[in-house]
Amino acid sequence: MANDKLTEDKLTELITEILQEKYGDLPLDITNFKKKKDYVDNIITKTHHNKTGLPSANDFKKLAGKDGKGDDISLDDYVASSPNDKVIKKVRYYGSTKHKAAAKLAGKSIVDDPTKMGKIKDINVDKQTYEPRSMAFGQMANIGSQASNPKKTTSLGKFPEGLASSINVFFKGKNTFKDRVDAISDFSQKILGAKTFPNLSVNEALAASLFLDYLTTIVTEMDSGTGAYQFETILAVMAGGTVVGKGDVSTSAGKSTGQMGAVDFVMNDGTLGSAKYYSIVSGGKITQALSGFNKKEGKSILYIIAQKKGDKSKTVGSGQSDPLKITQLNIYLVSVMPKVRTPKKGSDFQLFVNGGSRKDGVLTSKGKLNLSADIAQTTPIVLKIAGGKSAALKDQLTSAANKGSAQLKNSFKYIKEVFDQLYQANQKVQRYAAEGDKTSGEAALTTLQNADNKFIDFAAEMSKKSKAKIKKTRKLEENKSLKKLDKLIERVILEHINK
Repeated sequence: MANDKLTEDKLTELITEILQEKYGDLPLDITNFKKKKDYVDNIITKTHHNKTGLPSANDFKKLAGKDGKGDDISLDDYVASSPNDKVIKKVRYYGSTKHKAAAKLAGKSIVDDPTKMGKIKDINVDKQTYEPRSMAFGQMANIGSQASNPKKTTSLGKFPEGLASSINVFFKGKNTFKDRVDAISDFSQKILGAKTFPNLSVNEALAASLFLDYLTTIVTEMDSGTGAYQFETILAVMAGGTVVGKGDVSTSAGKSTGQMGAVDFVMNDGTLGSAKYYSIVSGGKITQALSGFNKKEGKSILYIIAQKKGDKSKTVGSGQSDPLKITQLNIYLVSVMPKVRTPKKGSDFQLFVNGGSRKDGVLTSKGKLNLSADIAQTTPIVLKIAGGKSAALKDQLTSAANKGSAQLKNSFKYIKEVFDQLYQANQKVQRYAAEGDKTSGEAALTTLQNADNKFIDFAAEMSKKSKAKIKKTRKLEENKSLKKLDKLIERVILEHINK
């Protein structure tokens, strides 16, 4: 009797069949399908088109919705289905080669598509704001990004209030990790390439600017060792999650195992992530010890591989390790899934590079999993960085803002001056505290007053209120026109209810 058990080798063979483009369409676009015949003609082999008992159009529509979308029938739809589903059973017997192979994977674990990983929610700023214990250097603190309970990584990290707020605004409606990387890429290329702001509200433009400024500071103004750890931290903040720290995470218990592992951070939806921040990423340069994948069978981990570049190229060659010369980050997304509880060989893994396809893993000569074997064949997501000989980011943002609306131009001018004066004030206060120097003390008074005045300018521009009134009341009153609109809406609703 033939052995029908889906072995590891058979699983690999099925996935290989699915990826061969000469058989059928997968994913299959069904947006224009109306009749059962439309589905049968594209999914079932021609010799079985008239077979009795084939699924109805509605049955096929239900299959298309298994991945939560419904506009096509994809590998994800088949994998999310039960092997006992009536559609799956019929396609396994009568389907075209690619659909038949996909149907045989129903209920099986395959590595997630890296472009679809993450269902990131907004950061709860009030609950996830970190309060530093430092007296004068609170902005240096990032320990809050680690889980508040290091034994339970399902607890979320805490972040700088301004950064968390800018992330919520900048990434609104962008829920996968790739969506968020794409947003940074688009914004950085418009500011540093086209020298203009994209079509954003003033608050959105400022939020995007703050985030890009934070990222640029990590890349260009921190040494390589610190930059690598801070890069890991900003990825966790982007996902509203938590940094795992030096320990690993157990996917079954959601707890730190206390040993080095493959997971660096956890997104706020539970998706596992890992950061690699290198100047050289070709061949077998980016690796992971096999022990880091123990007890993670069937669980996909999203690797964000960032290559530091000093030029505009999109190839894996010619990286740049000097922070002062970095002008670009090339981002590759790679999802990795161990197939077994204790992986020991390359075929114990599935990998998926964005722009590529699902493949079995390969090991390096030192017995580690090669994460960068296929990235040379894919196109990275490019993040432009204001580094090297280019003007500072704050100056390039100012130039771009000057081409926008009067409110954007003025708001950006004032907030930049606020930050400059606050930084100077902080430094002068520290110096006066340390030395008791009269000049430093007077400079502190002046810069604090300047910061106050500039913020009033900024607040007046944003709120469209009188500077004199803000200065007198120290309050930003709600826009009366909006209050009138709220009352009008409330009255209309009440009238409708009371009809």
